Amino acid sequence: MSLKPSVLTFLLLGSLTLGVPLWSAAQETQPDTSYTTTPLPLTSTLPRNYPVITVQGVCPAGKTGGKSGAKSSCPIIVTRTEFEGLVAALDPKMLKKDRHDLARNYGQLLALSQEAIRKGLDKEPRVRALVRYASVTALASAVSKEIYRDQVSASPEQVEKYYHSHKATFDIYTFQRLFIPKEKQGEAMSLEDAAKGDSPSTEAAMKALAEGMHTRAVAGEDFAALQKEVFAAAGIKSEPNVNMDNVGRGSLPKAQNEIFDLAPGKISSLLTDNTGYYIYKLVSKQTPSFDSVREQVQVSMQNQGTTEAIAQIQKLSQATVNETYFDKYDTPPPNPNEPDVDND
Repeated sequence: MSLKPSVLTFLLLGSLTLGVPLWSAAQETQPDTSYTTTPLPLTSTLPRNYPVITVQGVCPAGKTGGKSGAKSSCPIIVTRTEFEGLVAALDPKMLKKDRHDLARNYGQLLALSQEAIRKGLDKEPRVRALVRYASVTALASAVSKEIYRDQVSASPEQVEKYYHSHKATFDIYTFQRLFIPKEKQGEAMSLEDAAKGDSPSTEAAMKALAEGMHTRAVAGEDFAALQKEVFAAAGIKSEPNVNMDNVGRGSLPKAQNEIFDLAPGKISSLLTDNTGYYIYKLVSKQTPSFDSVREQVQVSMQNQGTTEAIAQIQKLSQATVNETYFDKYDTPPPNPNEPDVDND
C-alpha cells in the first residue's frame, strides 16, 4: 500500500497527538524503562526559558549560524514554558512517560519541518493548504471545547430542571424480542437452496415465517416458545433468549426507536434490517429518580447544549457547498512525477 506525501504529513502530525514514538520500529532499540508512568515532579523551580528540546538544524538559505568556517547550524529551542503550554493544550494530566514521548516526537517533527522550510516547501500551495486546514481544525476543536466547558458550568438547579423536562429520555424499559434471520442457517438450508448461492427461496421462506410469527405474537402467544420455533426452522442451535432488561432510549438502531412508544403489553410492527426481522413486546417501563441518574442527566444536558450551540453557529454562518462543482468535478489523473511513499 502506498501513500501520497500529503497523507504522510497527517500521519506524522498524528504521531504527535497520539504520543507514539516516530520510527520506533525501524530503530529497533530496547524500550526505555527509566521513564515511569508516575507524574512528573514540579518543574516550576526551573527557569521559564529552560530548554526542553533542542534541534540542531541546518540554517535556511541566506542565514548562517556559529563561527566562521563551521558548519552552519540554526538551533530550534523549545523552552519549558512553550513545552508545558503544549502539554496543557493536549492533556494537562499527561504522565511522565507520555510527556517524554511527546518531547521526542515533537523534536523529530521540528527537525522535519525545518528541513521542509529549508527546501521551500512551506511556500508550495499544497503545503500551505494543509497548514491552513490544520489551523482551521485546531481552532474549530478549541471553540467546541470552549462551548462544552460553558455547558459544564450549569448549576445543580439547572440540571434538575433539565431532568424534569426530559424524563422520558431516562426511562428504563424491559422488552421481549423475537428475532427471525433473513436466511436459514447450516443444515436447515437444503442442497438446492445452497446451490443457488443467494438463497432467494430461503429469504422468501424466512420472510413468510416472520410475518406468521408477528401475527401469532399479536394474538398473545408466548415469545420464548415462538423463538424456539424460529430457531428450529432457521437451523440455529443456540438456546434462545427473548428477554431484554434495562434498555434505554438511543441504545438500539434508529429504525427500531418506535418500540419506546409502545404501551406495556403491546406488540411492535414487524421491523427489519439487513440481518433479519424483529418483533418487540414492551413488558414494563420505569422512570428512575433524579438522584439515581444525576450524572447521566448532567452529561446528556451538556451534550445537547453543545450540539445546539454548535448547530446555531453553523446556521448563522450559512456555510453552503456548491453542488454544481461536484456534478462537474472530474478526478485529475495521477501525476507521474510525484512518487508514492510506502508506509510498510
